[in-house]
Amino acid sequence: LMEELRADRTKVKVFVEEAMRLYAPTQGLSTRKVTRDVEFQGVKIPKGSLLHLRYGAGNRDEDEFRHADRLDLNRHKPARHLTFSQGPRSCPGSGLSRLEQQIAVNVWLDRLHDLKLSPGKNDLTHQPGIMLGLWALHLQFRKRA
Repeated sequence: LMEELRADRTKVKVFVEEAMRLYAPTQGLSTRKVTRDVEFQGVKIPKGSLLHLRYGAGNRDEDEFRHADRLDLNRHKPARHLTFSQGPRSCPGSGLSRLEQQIAVNVWLDRLHDLKLSPGKNDLTHQPGIMLGLWALHLQFRKRA
């Protein structure tokens, strides 16, 4: 993957979008109040109900994203995910976050030959809550010549 990104830096932007879709740092955040009785996928939701939206689940919806559990550098409209929400309550820092991540990935590609999980040191246990964060992440890398 690193070699593919090094060979075509235009794919870094798609990589960042796909990474955010697959591993949205905020799995759900906004509570919404239902304004009218509605039925969604066979579930009746009465007016006045409070819904807690789970963006992380929506980002892996096979009806919206073909092969939703795979990182696809050729995905059509890769920024269409829900990581920053949508509409009037979307994240005001989304542009800055995207830029920071693209810069970071390009720096990795410039400075690191490879990057991988340290064997036997990661149980990939997530912290509880709506934020997607690991308790620990141990990596190995070799500097690029």
